[in-house]
Amino acid sequence: MADVPPTMERDQTPTPPTANLRLWTDSSGQKRIGGYFLKPGETLSSIHTPAHLFSTTVPQRHKAKQINFKEMYAVLHALRTWTTESRAGRIKLHCDNEAVVAALAKGSIKGQAISALRQIAMHIALHDIELHCIWIPTKENALADALSRWDTEKIANLCPNL
Repeated sequence: MADVPPTMERDQTPTPPTANLRLWTDSSGQKRIGGYFLKPGETLSSIHTPAHLFSTTVPQRHKAKQINFKEMYAVLHALRTWTTESRAGRIKLHCDNEAVVAALAKGSIKGQAISALRQIAMHIALHDIELHCIWIPTKENALADALSRWDTEKIANLCPNL
């Protein structure tokens, strides 16, 4: 497997058969977070409504916190936003922050992000959600990145039907 690029190994992880949502999230590191979801069979060109997307500012009390907290907060915001879409189901989360993906897999992280991780754990338990996380390179997280930076031109290019 040494000759196979890491992206090939990662891409071989199938979406769980009953997954009803795929999420992508990101934090700009400064003031904003963004994300979107797709249901099975949907692509970026399937997005016709802003209900699939979010782009919002981080609450003032969190703006000075570490990037891992903000990335984890973006995941929490996405889960809270789309719980009705994912109740009692499986979610495949795509994130370009390795620390957040590792923390979600093992249920622990050092630093400020632990509070958001605990809220995520409580949320998924209360709503009977099975969360599968995979790391993706930043270039594959282009729409979530554009949403977290409020880059309207890039958003329009990536979602031409919106």
